[in-house]
Amino acid sequence: MKEINIESEKIFHNKIFKTNQRKGLDEFYGFAKYIYTEFENAIKNNISSDSVVLEFGCGMKSIINDLGLKTKHRYAFDISDYAIQVNQKKYPETVYQVCDAHKLEYDDNFFDIIFGSSILHHLMLDKAIPELNRVIKPNGLLLFLEPLGHNYFINKFRNKTPEMRTEDEHPLLISDLKFISQNFNISKTKFYCLFPLAVNFVFKSKKVECLYGIAKKMDQILFTLLPFTRKYAWIVVIIGRKNKSH
Repeated sequence: MKEINIESEKIFHNKIFKTNQRKGLDEFYGFAKYIYTEFENAIKNNISSDSVVLEFGCGMKSIINDLGLKTKHRYAFDISDYAIQVNQKKYPETVYQVCDAHKLEYDDNFFDIIFGSSILHHLMLDKAIPELNRVIKPNGLLLFLEPLGHNYFINKFRNKTPEMRTEDEHPLLISDLKFISQNFNISKTKFYCLFPLAVNFVFKSKKVECLYGIAKKMDQILFTLLPFTRKYAWIVVIIGRKNKSH
């Protein structure tokens, strides 16, 4: 897989986080909040009081402290030292650390649950996935929310906003999902936002909640009847477990 410039990633994200440069995009994508709500609920529903939990690539919007988690064993890391400083000051009860996802500074078989949002597509999966496998316990749970890279129109939009992205990021392809499934027992891959994203592009800031509801149902129908169309969605949520034999 393509080699990634870690230092460039760090510099870029420090700049983005300090200037809040993605604020406009975050507001534009506000319609997709339902995806993140489902993702966060899946995390909460699998955590017990003694779970050791890692937020993988927390960024500025670390959510591990906002999930009402039962456990006190909370860890998080990011490549951005600025993000870690801000989060650690805000949430001293959580262990934050500046870390490269390709060389995790945690013990083997340490975490019960690892989750992350929009992080894997910044990484060299052939190095990051084995590290994930190393630090998670046998039968440990992983949950990731990631953008997909097969949709021509979404990719065209991405190409028009290069200042919001690093040169090395690569929205996941079906081949990447297959690679992940070779290393973990994937129990669920749920695809989101083909028609809702189209509605958002057409109507932009207008309130069209009824259309979003229809668009979500259209997604469900299309992805069920024609599974090959799932790869053209915007987002995928991946849920799986480490093989007990590893």
